[in-house]
Amino acid sequence: MIRNFIKTGIFAIVAILAAGCNDAKYNPDSLEAGAYLVESMKSAGIAGETITIKLEDESSSILLTPAVTKLAEEDLTYKLVVDEQLLKTYGKEQGTEFDMLPDDLFDLGKEVTIPAGSYSGDPITVTIKQLPALLKGSPIALPVKLEKVKGSVDVTSTTSGFVCVVAAEAKDYIAYFKGASGLKTDAFADALKFPNFTIEVRFQMSDFGVEGAGGNGRNRDVFQNGNKILCRFEDPQTTNDKDPRHSQVQFQADGFQNPAVGNHFELNQWQHFAVTYDGTDITLYYNGKDVGVGAGAKSHTPESMGNCEFLSYSFMGGASGGSHGINGSAHWRDCKILCTEARVWSVCRTADQIANNIKSVSPNSQGLEGYWKMTQSTATTDGSVTSFMDLTGKGHDLKTTANIAHWPIVSSEDTATEWPE
Repeated sequence: MIRNFIKTGIFAIVAILAAGCNDAKYNPDSLEAGAYLVESMKSAGIAGETITIKLEDESSSILLTPAVTKLAEEDLTYKLVVDEQLLKTYGKEQGTEFDMLPDDLFDLGKEVTIPAGSYSGDPITVTIKQLPALLKGSPIALPVKLEKVKGSVDVTSTTSGFVCVVAAEAKDYIAYFKGASGLKTDAFADALKFPNFTIEVRFQMSDFGVEGAGGNGRNRDVFQNGNKILCRFEDPQTTNDKDPRHSQVQFQADGFQNPAVGNHFELNQWQHFAVTYDGTDITLYYNGKDVGVGAGAKSHTPESMGNCEFLSYSFMGGASGGSHGINGSAHWRDCKILCTEARVWSVCRTADQIANNIKSVSPNSQGLEGYWKMTQSTATTDGSVTSFMDLTGKGHDLKTTANIAHWPIVSSEDTATEWPE
């Protein structure tokens, strides 16, 4: 209760303190004295900020300012320390799982003294170094907390912490397919049954179907699990005033679920699709947004859904044959495809987790059963077969015999990638 009151009461002086004024006039006699970070006042919970390190940068930095809620009656000295528990709490609040930034990749700066008669000290500079290639693209953060070194004023519980989320630009060569990707794995020794699940894929495609491709481009499979589950570009059958033809991904098992009218994917841009099952309902997400049409569609969800066997994984034209005449080479025709961030989970991810993790997740995330990036750095070739490593370490590599037409270089910060000639 006290820390919440402190946070509310001192919010009005954040602008003054953030400007670096050591003599900011604030004297709330009713509040207990406490030390905090000015920047922590940006959020109702644990505050954080994303620090992006461009490829040309050796490092990046952020300033964090120690302050006290009452005029310092003596010199008060503080420093920043790493707090791993803070990161766990922040991750839960944000719906994201983070890995800790390694010790050799940051500098927490020097101790800072708030002089007697002042409300704040000089900012502490936190420096984060350029990440090695293996860490780029993963959710990584540095959780820091103010710690008392000398003086009688203790730090507050919540507002003394801050999380620096590290977003280092990554570039890699991505597999470019002209037509079906053929991406599929049959790596499971035994069928895996999920009572809940989440499927995700991030992709860029050049068209929604061509005339003559099995119903004008219908049935382009985005995902199949080798049994009940099929996600496919299907509706609407003809272009209307809100959605281009076949621009929506439909979920199919024993029934169907379609996105709401007015929600569709765009061409020639990086897009994200996810489908979740919580044991009762199927929910579709386009670019982190719930696009389900409500209980009417969800009433089609079969009772047997929780016993779906994940016999295999396939993405973006990875299936061959099967129900509804899915045939990658015919339905995908000469569509241009880039695909990365394909994932399968044995848990139902929340809306926040999906929205906050479109570009990457930690390979160590709970419930992550398969995780692939179709990059040259994760690929191996054996004759006509190209394999993409399962980043979870569980050995479920995605394989394809389809021709990789090109390996364009893609930045993790790109919203669209120019198609190779």
